[in-house]
Order: sequence, then C-alpha cells, then structure tokens
Amino acid sequence: MSGAESDVMVVAGILPLFYRIIPTAADEGPAGTATRNYVTRDSDGGRWLVKAYPAGTDLDAERQALELGQFARLGGVPVPVVRQALDGDLIAAADGMAVSVTAYVENAGTAEGGLSGDRWAAAAEEVLHDLLH
Repeated sequence: MSGAESDVMVVAGILPLFYRIIPTAADEGPAGTATRNYVTRDSDGGRWLVKAYPAGTDLDAERQALELGQFARLGGVPVPVVRQALDGDLIAAADGMAVSVTAYVENAGTAEGGLSGDRWAAAAEEVLHDLLH
C-alpha cells in the first residue's frame, strides 16, 4: 500500500469516529496550498472535502480561518459549510493526522487558483454588495 493509499484509509477511518460520516468512497481531491485534500462520499450521497493538515501546522490559526469562513457564511458570502466534529471542534485529530471537513463544492474557485481577470471583478462586486446591503 502506498503512502497516499494509507492516508486515504486514515481519512476514511477518522470520518465515522469524529464526524459520524460513513464513507462509501474516499479519494485524493484537489491540491491544496498547504494541505492534502480528499473527497469523500457518504452513505446518504453527500460529498465532503477533507483537508488533512501536515505536522507542525498551527491548528489554532486554521480553526480561526474556518470560524471566519462560517461567520462570512452567516453574512451571505457563498462559502461551504464546515462540519463540526462530535466534540464541537472544527478540527479532529487521530493517528497522527488532523483534518477539517467541509461540504464539497464541485469546481469551486479557491485561493490556490488565485485571483485574476474576471475573478477580481467578481470578488470586488461581492464585497461591495455586502458592504452596501
């Protein structure tokens, strides 16, 4: 079993224990800047993006970023919902791996893609709309 296959198995094992998600499929997902990402499908057909943080990651800073995203979501900014672990935390850790789980959004624009061209205008329009309303 390769390292990548082993990581997928750890992710598949963490989900039921910490999130009550029973994965029916788990695969490597879109590349992250500082994370390894996985996409899983649950027994209800839901899809989840699992971000695995490397050792040494400032997990408190990652929690704050996830909380900020959820705050923005409350204000109407279109960001995926973060799934809380059973203990209420936004990040769960086991077997040497720390993960967060969000709803998976197909073809979502991410920070990894950068902002250029029309993406700058779309981001500015969204921010201005939120400020004015």
